[in-house]
Parts: sequence; structure tokens; C-alpha cells
Amino acid sequence: MDSIRLRALEMSDLELLKKIENDPRHWSVGNTLAPWSHQALSMYIRQQAESDIYTTRQLKLVVEQSEHAIGLIDLFNYE
Repeated sequence: MDSIRLRALEMSDLELLKKIENDPRHWSVGNTLAPWSHQALSMYIRQQAESDIYTTRQLKLVVEQSEHAIGLIDLFNYE
């Protein structure tokens, strides 16, 4: 059985992030009402690497199975 794990976002996840974040079907569960640009998502990944969940109150992780990114999970309004 393939194990599933969570890991931090990496720049190699940019295309997956863009595909998921720019899918209008997901906008109702987030705070997005318009597509994100390639550059904006690149900056987001860099900022995530330097951010602290206690400061930003949010964290986005990659769901990985057999070393392949298969999805994302968002933690937000963390207290």
C-alpha cells in the first residue's frame, strides 16, 4: 500500500497549485474570486517557506502519495 504524507509547498508544486487554485469549483470554499497569476503563486510559495503558522494563522500543505503530489490541504484561522 502506498503511503500518504503531508509536506511543505515547493516551487516544483507551482503547476499543481495553479491548477487547483484557479479552478472555479474550489472558490466557494476559499477566499478567491478570480484566477491567480503564475507570478503571484510563485511569490506565494516563496512566502510560505518563510511564514509562521502562528503569525499568519494559516498553512498550506501538499498531499503526496508515492512521492507524487496529488492534492493540497489548507489550514486557516489557526488559534
